[in-house]
Amino acid sequence: MMNYITAIPESKTETNVTHHDALDDLEDISSFKKKKKPKKIEEIIPVEVLAQAQALQSAEEKINTTGTTKFKKGIDGFEYAEMLDVKSNVSEYHKMKNNLARTYPFELDPFQQQAIVAMENGHSVFVAAHTSAGKTVLAEYAIALSRKHRSRVVYTSPIKALSNQKFRDFRNQFEDVGLVTGDIQLNSDASCLIMTTEILKSMLYNGRVSPDELEWVIFDEVHYINDTERGHVWEEVLIMLPQQVNIVMLSATVPNCLEFADWVGRIKNRKIYVVQTLYRPVPLAHHLYSGKDKKSQNNLFEIMGRDGEFNMNAYNKAKAAQIAQWSQKKGGPIQNTNKTFFSKAVDRCHYQTLIAFLKEKSLLPAVSFIFSRNRCNQYAEMLYQIDLTTNDEKAAVRKLFTKYLDSFKGSDRNLPQVLQMQQLCYRGFAIHHSGILPILKELVEILFQLGYVKFLFATETFAMGVNMPARTVVFDSIDKFDGTTRRPLNCTEYIQMAGRAGRRGIDDTGVVIIMSKGSEPHDHSTLLSMLRGKAISLESKFRITYNMLLNIIRAEQLNIEDMLQRSYVERVSLRLIESRKEKIAEVMETLEALPALTCSDCTQVEYGASIDDYYSSLMTYIEQRGNLMNQLITSYGAGNKIIPGRYLLISYPQKNIACMLVSVQSVTNNKDAKELDVVTLEMSPVENFKYDSLTEEEKKKEKYELLFEHSIKYGLETLIDNGQSSDKLELIRNVPFENIIAICKAKAKNYNSKEVSEYFVQKSSVNNRRQSPSRFISNLMTEMDMVMKANIQRQDDNFLYKIGEDLTSKELKINAEICEFVQLRKNLLDDNKYLCRQCLDFDTHIHMVHERNLLEIEYDNLKYQTSFNALALTDDYRRVAAQINEDTLLLTEMIFENKLQNRGCSEIAALLCPLTAQHHSAKEKQNERDCKILTTIANIDVINTLKEEMANMANKIDGIERTCRVVNARRDPPTFGLMEAVYQWAEGMSFEQITHLTDAHEGIIVRCIQRLDEVLKDIRNAGRIIGDNALVQKMVDTSAAIRRDIVFAASLYTADD
Repeated sequence: MMNYITAIPESKTETNVTHHDALDDLEDISSFKKKKKPKKIEEIIPVEVLAQAQALQSAEEKINTTGTTKFKKGIDGFEYAEMLDVKSNVSEYHKMKNNLARTYPFELDPFQQQAIVAMENGHSVFVAAHTSAGKTVLAEYAIALSRKHRSRVVYTSPIKALSNQKFRDFRNQFEDVGLVTGDIQLNSDASCLIMTTEILKSMLYNGRVSPDELEWVIFDEVHYINDTERGHVWEEVLIMLPQQVNIVMLSATVPNCLEFADWVGRIKNRKIYVVQTLYRPVPLAHHLYSGKDKKSQNNLFEIMGRDGEFNMNAYNKAKAAQIAQWSQKKGGPIQNTNKTFFSKAVDRCHYQTLIAFLKEKSLLPAVSFIFSRNRCNQYAEMLYQIDLTTNDEKAAVRKLFTKYLDSFKGSDRNLPQVLQMQQLCYRGFAIHHSGILPILKELVEILFQLGYVKFLFATETFAMGVNMPARTVVFDSIDKFDGTTRRPLNCTEYIQMAGRAGRRGIDDTGVVIIMSKGSEPHDHSTLLSMLRGKAISLESKFRITYNMLLNIIRAEQLNIEDMLQRSYVERVSLRLIESRKEKIAEVMETLEALPALTCSDCTQVEYGASIDDYYSSLMTYIEQRGNLMNQLITSYGAGNKIIPGRYLLISYPQKNIACMLVSVQSVTNNKDAKELDVVTLEMSPVENFKYDSLTEEEKKKEKYELLFEHSIKYGLETLIDNGQSSDKLELIRNVPFENIIAICKAKAKNYNSKEVSEYFVQKSSVNNRRQSPSRFISNLMTEMDMVMKANIQRQDDNFLYKIGEDLTSKELKINAEICEFVQLRKNLLDDNKYLCRQCLDFDTHIHMVHERNLLEIEYDNLKYQTSFNALALTDDYRRVAAQINEDTLLLTEMIFENKLQNRGCSEIAALLCPLTAQHHSAKEKQNERDCKILTTIANIDVINTLKEEMANMANKIDGIERTCRVVNARRDPPTFGLMEAVYQWAEGMSFEQITHLTDAHEGIIVRCIQRLDEVLKDIRNAGRIIGDNALVQKMVDTSAAIRRDIVFAASLYTADD
């Protein structure tokens, strides 16, 4: 029998992990000061995580092995999380004010007061606050509490740059602060340690966290759990952290903070207290700006003010002004050119006008977000005539450059990027993106904080964690390329960047400006969705990586199923697991009570298949139809039929509709989303109100239930009358490809997506609801109504594209699935194949079979969700691979196949750098693994032999993973564009010289070499594990060859002032 409800979704594996070699030489980090014999793993990791899982043992029992605290069920069943009131001052805070661990020269906000009271009472807190609201106050308070109690505290951040910044900030406020990152150890015995989350993960896996001494762990920017590549690290750490350690979680505002806190509380068996800010301390005002010359310099239109209401009148004025500007220039009205490429001269005019306006209105300093490193550089260079600094400010900038760069050798001090940045900063400009040298980025940040940088061109990464508020934030564009497609910013992305506007205590309002360079501003609906859309919730990115598996196996008493069950992705299951035990018994009892089916027509199979076989075939058909439709559209050519205006038949369980006619409005087909927006005639207001609250498996069950009932009553792909209106349209968003039942051959005549969008904008506007629809919309509604009526309960399927006939593929894998699907359909439509269809009580009997099968599926799922399995691996391979954090299998294979032993340091560096490079050279062909490196200095045969070696090994691992059906296990394919540059760097060539061997930005080269050093340390540690001293020495020598000069310059934040 087919189980069509998936209990655990397929996961990606492997990730981008910043390594932490500092820990490998730090034997006493578990006690920070005292050298102790390592504790048993049972003392380091919580008992509930270590407990060996037994079949049918509930997670709730395991969580409570150390003593249970039962909590009263709170809001929405979140009994392990409690939302605290932040609307007024907290009386308990004022009572304890004189005895606090730390005092402040200003009055704390209510959310800070509530959090401090909870922390003083020994509770863990989750703080969701707007940018600049003062979350850092609570991190400082946790440090102060640990000092008061003479205990230890760990502060974790998502990125090394933020760790360095916090080290400087905390060192200026507290004594005894240390820093441990992948390449830095400073005061590692300190009672307060700053580190990245990956460092803490490594400490936990290696048993270097002593719960007797560690009182607090602070997770800054915990919303990084949403990061696709690294989010799982936060889940691993939270799961493994000892239960008695208090937690402070600091996050941007998210809609599901209570749910997330409940998950943390549930796995720690303690209540988490949640505080969140209700508004920004400095409200934002959002504007469109279309100025491009002196005449239009003041063309600033406030489309959303402090009240958060979209100003349609201002938008229309902005649109009219912009159209007028372009009409005058071109001699008449023109088409929208908002997305066309602008010349440097036009861009220069826009920015010269904008900066003059900002300076005149005292709206500097400003950050301009630009979604391209190259354009950041180009814009900064083209404004060489503008000077924003005074002579005193120029002198201060010159002094700081001299102070921080004087220790570098001449060639590094005279790098083109260094000289360019000096000149920019003298005039009050700067650039900040991943292609800038790390030490220059830090210097820019310091200058920006001091007020010497007035206008900063930055990419999106500037808004991630780095606390650098400005008077004004400028968006050069609101469209970005996300690696797959060009799309508008979503609400969360926009607010993350816009939130940098407004300096608390200085500005009353943060000014946000969206530059509008074309003939018209961006579409009203796009702006509205971005400005007032729903923030993205915290979602699990939990994945089983090779490194996680190996470390859990190495710990022996840990169990991968424990990790899976406690992950955030299983948060709903965790809350429900206690009831599942009871449900198993109930389901079994109901199954046993069901009457047996005795009908001879349905159970005897001499003349055809039984009703059980028919049911199984039908459900398999329904599932395969959705899966095949998704695959054919996504990867096998059917996507060219899914165009705006194409009619489709879809299921829409949100309104209990199994099959309805719709027309395609837009399509999203990339790695993040495979869905479409569709238009249909307006439906009945009756909705399946419970649908949105269902789990994914429950939603799937709901959809299949609808499709089963529809197929039995009407046929497999039969359109029915759903009682839809014929004079209004309805927009349905985010329909997954799996919900497409069939693609129709017909499409709407002269379909105009823009007019449809405008119709729905007009429909949603209070002032415009009574306006009559346009002629196109009226014709579309009439046509859709006619198509629907013409095909309702139509017995033939000639109006549909058929899978296997019209929708096919030459690929062997999917072709086999298509053939199976076509045969299934043929059998289901053949009454001679299934004689049970001729039974007079077929409808009653098929529902009896359906009920029994649903109960059996539910029973199997419940049993699976409360059961566990084990893992095993060969010892040597396991011990070596557990040391490798990135590209685990590939590097382990290279070690065991002796690919490194007989090579020199330069060759090893060049061989491994494709795993750490994030640059595709313009010289390379599209298929990098088949191309030759076009070297001009190094031995061509050496470089290309190394490249071929790495490509072959990567292909080998890819092939094994495909054979084993491991999907997306590797983080990124090797990139070979920096091989020659890295080879020559290890040979001793200067940094200035190697920049001429590649078209990569300097910061990209530095990042590649720094990450290469982390890989070398991984391999060195693996060599130590297996006693290969020659390999260890080879890695030490290679590391020494690349660790020099500006590439490994110390962070400015760690230098003594």
